[in-house]
Amino acid sequence: MKILYILAFLFCLCAFQAKADFITYWKTGNPGVSAENQIIIPATGSNYYVYWIDVNDTDVSSEGLASGYHTLTFPYPGTFEVHILPFFGSFTRITFGPGSDAPKLIGITQWRDSQWANVENAFAGCTNLTITATYIPNTQNVISMAGMFRDAIIFDQPVNIARDRHIYRLPTAHFPCTHSQTS
Repeated sequence: MKILYILAFLFCLCAFQAKADFITYWKTGNPGVSAENQIIIPATGSNYYVYWIDVNDTDVSSEGLASGYHTLTFPYPGTFEVHILPFFGSFTRITFGPGSDAPKLIGITQWRDSQWANVENAFAGCTNLTITATYIPNTQNVISMAGMFRDAIIFDQPVNIARDRHIYRLPTAHFPCTHSQTS
């Protein structure tokens, strides 16, 4: 019976963790400031949990805790799925821009459940970014989306902020994306 309780607890823990993940895809061979087998996650937070998987060989993976800007070094160049969650600490913001690994970020498939503290310039310069996440990020604490997708030239997802009427600053939230749309 004790084993049944442990298994139920582990199942619930895994279900919670999967829902809270910020899931991204990176192509390390794209231009950026790090080596061709690395990425730099430009994060704000401490003791957040990161794990990654090689998309072509799921037996190749690793995990650990990170704080602030964090460099992940992979065994070789390739495309990697990277999960970030504040399970053990905080992960409140990500900020790309000039002199970053922005072109290496190629996808977001899931926004994390917890609230973002700031999204200003979050994905600026992410020229190869596509987003297939089926729900919008929690921007309840955000007051400005200025530059959020600036120069993300292939970004083509609706920016639905109707539920977040407290956001007062949208200039260049996604300009000059060539395929963006708002709803």
